[in-house]
Amino acid sequence: MGVKNLDVQINGGQSVFYPGQMVQGNVTLEVDSDTKVREIRLRFRGYSDVHWTEQKSRGSGKNRRTYTKHYRNHETYFDNIIKLLVPGPGEDQLIMKPGPYTYAFGMQLPAQCATSFEGSIGRVRYYLQAIVDRPWAFDNEHFHPFTVIQLLDLNSRGDVLKSASNSGSKTLCCLCCESGPITGSLQLARLGYVPGEKITVQGEVSNLSRRAMKNHQINLLMNVSYHARGKTRMIQTEVAELRKLEVPPGETDHWNGEGLVIPPIPASGLPGCNIITIDYVVELQVVPSGIAFDLSVPIGVIIGSIPLKSIVQQNGVPMNKPVPQPTAPPMVNPSAPPPSYFDIYNNNPAYPPPPQALMPADIPPPSYGRSALGAMSGGYSEGNEVDDEDGQVAPNAVQPTNQPSNQPWAPVYPYYDWNRPDANFTVKEKQQKKN
Repeated sequence: MGVKNLDVQINGGQSVFYPGQMVQGNVTLEVDSDTKVREIRLRFRGYSDVHWTEQKSRGSGKNRRTYTKHYRNHETYFDNIIKLLVPGPGEDQLIMKPGPYTYAFGMQLPAQCATSFEGSIGRVRYYLQAIVDRPWAFDNEHFHPFTVIQLLDLNSRGDVLKSASNSGSKTLCCLCCESGPITGSLQLARLGYVPGEKITVQGEVSNLSRRAMKNHQINLLMNVSYHARGKTRMIQTEVAELRKLEVPPGETDHWNGEGLVIPPIPASGLPGCNIITIDYVVELQVVPSGIAFDLSVPIGVIIGSIPLKSIVQQNGVPMNKPVPQPTAPPMVNPSAPPPSYFDIYNNNPAYPPPPQALMPADIPPPSYGRSALGAMSGGYSEGNEVDDEDGQVAPNAVQPTNQPSNQPWAPVYPYYDWNRPDANFTVKEKQQKKN
């Protein structure tokens, strides 16, 4: 068989890192027979890419032709190769004898790295790739993804403590006769929050129409803008929701301080990335019965990764929690499903607190939660792809390669568990906008 049990193990099973930190560990493998090898190397890579396709047509009549148009963009944050085992001088290969082998490695993340993200048509991904390069045989490969977080401190923003309000109205038509309006108003006490907090909402829905309102709800919407060359595509996803039922004709319903819990999601803007941007909106949505457009009343909010000191104090959260030291580092399998909210605690060395240099001393360390968007497959992409329109290869084009480990994977994000969420958050693509 040759090479088996190829693995990448990071010291302590650490799965979350911050810019500037060292990533250290071992590549391990076992050989069960004499095996020819060109070299063993480790790739240390961080990148972002965007790629989607649209169907286009040109010409007319019998000459009309449909083709696929690719939209792409790419950023590389680092791409380093460490050679762990090489042949001797003047040789192009070596023979590995049966037995176990271990090779230590250590590499430092750049001081500026974008926050990990997995979306439907774009991602920011970091991974280690162990490669056993074999002559006249398929290479043995193992991928080990990990999360990188660039922190967004809400205390550095001057606008997050501001209150905000918005209102809107819509007039419905009923049997060709104009009906009275439906109106909605929404108020937020502040604009800045972190995952785990509750967004406390105040609002009112008044139904002066002849129709019942099927329901009305408060949504937290994530707007992800993917920037390709010459075009931007925005995808909107609902990541949290509060819902109330019917409002009969002539009646009014209120929101009186209900709390919308923020699940683990990346910080606003997606710090460090230039080709994917994220913003968040709290929306009051009123859904009429029958055929009609919904009434939407939105307010933009800022999601950070370090909470406001004043809010920490209001919640009475203990400062500087001691972090117990484990007797043995846990084993983390990156191919396994990402951990759930309740599986991750801030005393787990796989998910350590941020470095003291990045975290204010009077802010408690976070827990970590699996991305509310869930796991995405693919993502180990590089190479060239032909555009069907003109047969030319786009510069910096990317495409998935035939690598064996395109397993689903999700990053984790800092999460302040002052308000434990329902573990069964569901998110859905609410609306897709093409610009």
